[in-house]
Amino acid sequence: MYFPATRSLISLIFIFISAKFYTSADNVDFKVEPLCPDADAIAPACKCTKDNVTLALDMDCTGTNSTFLLKHAFQADFPTKAMNKIHMYGSVITTLEHGTFHDVSFKIFDIRFGDLETVEEGVLDGSKDTAEIIDFSSNHISSFPFESLSKFTALKVLYFNSNELSSMPVIVNPTLEKLNLAYNPMKEANIDAFRGLPRLNHLGLYNAQLEDFAPGMFIDNPQLNHVNLQGNKLTHLPRDMFRGSNKWSSIPLQGNMIERVEQGAIPEILHLVVYFLSNKLTVLEEAVWRPLFNEGVTIIDMDYNLLACGCDVAWIVREKPLLWMMPKARCDSGMLIEDLNPEDFVHCE
Repeated sequence: MYFPATRSLISLIFIFISAKFYTSADNVDFKVEPLCPDADAIAPACKCTKDNVTLALDMDCTGTNSTFLLKHAFQADFPTKAMNKIHMYGSVITTLEHGTFHDVSFKIFDIRFGDLETVEEGVLDGSKDTAEIIDFSSNHISSFPFESLSKFTALKVLYFNSNELSSMPVIVNPTLEKLNLAYNPMKEANIDAFRGLPRLNHLGLYNAQLEDFAPGMFIDNPQLNHVNLQGNKLTHLPRDMFRGSNKWSSIPLQGNMIERVEQGAIPEILHLVVYFLSNKLTVLEEAVWRPLFNEGVTIIDMDYNLLACGCDVAWIVREKPLLWMMPKARCDSGMLIEDLNPEDFVHCE
């Protein structure tokens, strides 16, 4: 037999537990699982796949050969409009038209190895708050709305190598970290090209037919640590060419036609590695190179230059430790500078 007080206590406990249970249930964050659109609605242009672990949705439009069918696919009902990635490999489409992706957004644009020539204004704007990687490499693009990238708030990577850009674009974006414009016939460097990229740390400009590079190109890129300039047509490095960052780690310059390096052209930064293979240097001026070696800069691959190895190298031959900063450097004769006899330079002042 229960006493009235006991019965009342049990009732209160039951009410408390029930209230706690329903309150907790009400606070549960029920996430809706992302869903692909109907397969028939987006065929034959595309198909949708879902990662079993991350549940991320990708649209694979590889091999799409019709602008009409591509646009039609994105007019379908998309239960989930914020998708992860779009793949388009080897497409014969030449123009990516405004409105192609309708109201569907992506984190990653992976559109490569195709015949694309023109990307119209606004075609990517639906992803201005979501796009993190935009990769249009290995197409034939000569027209792209680079000015619209200033509106993209999450962009980290932009790859535009191996296209047909005839001039270096001016790009403004507060979040971009990696940019590749290699293998475009740009020829001339635009001094304003990278002024609006404060977080840029990695830049590819190799094999872009660049003939000169003005001082101050990187003045507004304090995070820059790597710029690849190999395979261009540079003939000299002007003073302050790389001024703007103190975080440099590597500067590939091999395969140019560099004959002259001005004092102060290369940053005096510890552990910086500069690649100089296959250029046209004939002398190693002490005023230019000693400050670099003293600060711990390493010059890699001085092979296949035109070093005469006259009195201009006496200063380095006499100080063997300096040769460690320029391993395997060769004279035009083929002899390693480290094998030169210091006694052969006693007449040099």
